[in-house]
Amino acid sequence: PEFDLRTWVEGGNFVMDLALFEDTGAGSVTAVLKTPQGEEREVTFSPQQRGHYRAELPEATAGTYRSC
Repeated sequence: PEFDLRTWVEGGNFVMDLALFEDTGAGSVTAVLKTPQGEEREVTFSPQQRGHYRAELPEATAGTYRSC
């Protein structure tokens, strides 16, 4: 599905804001991220409103986070 993902650091947490442009009917969305240290972490996006989800990774470190 088409989506928009915005990220930022807030209070030491890596925050991800996900907008899905088609209704998947999902209660939550999961993704696997690769941290700057090369570790893979599964994150669960919680619904905020229809088609809009949010997830946070605590204690973020500087670097590039990629989806797997």
